Amino acid sequence: MNGAPAYLRPVLLAALLAATPAAADSTSVSIHAGSTHTVLGLCDIWLPPGYASPDAEYVAGAVSDLSLVLTDRLGPTAERAFELVLVDNRGEFDYWTGRQSPEWIHALAMNHPPRLVLLVSAIATPAARKNLERTLLHELTHAYLHRLVSPSTRRNLPGWFHEGIAVQMSGGMERGMQQTVLYARWLGQLQPLGALTTIRHKTARSSELAYGQSALAVELIVEDHGDAGLRKLLNDLRGGAPFESVFEQSLGVPWPQFADRYQVWMRRRNNLLLALSDPNIIFMLLPLLLVAAYLVTRARGKRRKAEWEQMDKSADKLNNPGGIDTFIE
Repeated sequence: MNGAPAYLRPVLLAALLAATPAAADSTSVSIHAGSTHTVLGLCDIWLPPGYASPDAEYVAGAVSDLSLVLTDRLGPTAERAFELVLVDNRGEFDYWTGRQSPEWIHALAMNHPPRLVLLVSAIATPAARKNLERTLLHELTHAYLHRLVSPSTRRNLPGWFHEGIAVQMSGGMERGMQQTVLYARWLGQLQPLGALTTIRHKTARSSELAYGQSALAVELIVEDHGDAGLRKLLNDLRGGAPFESVFEQSLGVPWPQFADRYQVWMRRRNNLLLALSDPNIIFMLLPLLLVAAYLVTRARGKRRKAEWEQMDKSADKLNNPGGIDTFIE
């Protein structure tokens, strides 16, 4: 990210990560790593102890660049200062989020106070940085949507819209999420959009299914109306009117009609290639393949036995055309 414009680089970075307490509570060991300006607002950065100055520079550059990615695609939004906190253990994660989260939740975008908290193991390797950037872009999308509407009308944005845009902006559904949606479709467990207005984090699988269906709903909006349609919808939502009425006025499609189309579209999606690409598919198909191989081998054996019996009968007729038993003494 070194090629980004100068104004996207950190405007203030603490020298050598001077150890500053995260708050009056001494239970946090996070280090204030400085601040950087982004198109979403000034961002204060907190890192785990032991991270070097280059790590802080990378994180500052990443949050600046990824914020710009958001506004380039979705349009500008109001600026508001926020915090980005990277932690390396569950205790710090719960401290900064102010709650005890399920073990499978590793990132959270908070609105009050405006704060992004990410649980990371390391950011030194290219793979770790790629994963961090994907997660960070997801949470920045939530921060973007928090700024889109006023606090009094924020609840007008349904959960599926929030999560769907966040998943799509951060690279789309990963294979595991796609397969979860596929299997739910096969089992008849897909949820209507109305059931995804508020997404409750119950289990990792139910959450993954809800996120996947949400991402596909946003994908359908883009498929029908393009990126321009999505940007128009986001811009029109700034007025604070209820989501369903804004949806119809902005895209020219009654909300119930879109919800019905979504259900039909989900059922008709062709995911056979996706299912066959599942690395676990061999373990599901192996018993069927073994049974099929046994049945084919058995049928082939019976056919050969019948052929041999027919050959024996033909040979007997040639050796004894009259059908009279001949005894040689």
